[in-house]
Amino acid sequence: MTAPASPRLTGLAPVVSPATRLLVLGSFPGVRSLELQQYYGHPQNHFWRILGAL
Repeated sequence: MTAPASPRLTGLAPVVSPATRLLVLGSFPGVRSLELQQYYGHPQNHFWRILGAL
C-alpha cells in the first residue's frame, strides 16, 4: 500500500524592488511560514535574531 500524496505547496513571492541591493536566498518556506505568509515566520526560526545581532 502506498502513502497518500501530500498536497502540493506553493511558495511565497520574492520580496524585491528596483532598489534591492541584497537577496537572501534560502530553501523553500516551511508549512508554518506559508500559513503566516511570512518568510522565516516560524517562532523557532533563528533567522531574524541572528540578522538583528549582526
